[in-house]
Amino acid sequence: MLHITERHQMEQEKQKLVEVAQNSPDFIGIASPDGKVLFVK
Repeated sequence: MLHITERHQMEQEKQKLVEVAQNSPDFIGIASPDGKVLFVK
């Protein structure tokens, strides 16, 4: 089980990456190994 501080820190890092992806002027696409589109911007 993760310590609550570690989990909070991981959530903050995840949020930073989401913000970078959403604010990037470049094309960003993420797909699962079986080809299912997970994210496109």
